[in-house]
Amino acid sequence: AGAALEAARDAARRATADLEAARHAYQEAQTVDRAAALRAHLTAGGPCPVCEQPVTAVPPVPAGSAVAAAEAAGHAARKAADRAEQVVAERDRTARDLERTLDRARARHERLTADLAGLDGRLADSPGPDALRRELDAVAALRAALDDAGTAVRAARETGR
Repeated sequence: AGAALEAARDAARRATADLEAARHAYQEAQTVDRAAALRAHLTAGGPCPVCEQPVTAVPPVPAGSAVAAAEAAGHAARKAADRAEQVVAERDRTARDLERTLDRARARHERLTADLAGLDGRLADSPGPDALRRELDAVAALRAALDDAGTAVRAARETGR
């Protein structure tokens, strides 16, 4: 999640740089269009309205507006930059959610580790599983003997009546 967030931030930085480049291109396109608008008033041999030098040749007037293309590119760059920022926000939320989940898992791990250490301490003096099984088998044998003795006592009482 951290790597994905960093990648999204890099993409957002590139999209922002592209947006700035589109703004610059738009400003240049406006300058080009203003210059093209002046060409309609030029005549060969006449003075240039900007620098007052004699015009030797009138450049051709471009067919279309450079501003329209630059504006379209700017809108596309704006959409890409906005989308990149959305991705950064989404990935940041995901990273934060995962961080909270990780914090909860770490806390649970610490509690379980402490519980396990407590159990290990309580079991340190234990005779071990084999000894406990032997004791349980002995208890089961005594219980069976007790049941048999109880049965014998009941039978003796029945006989003595």
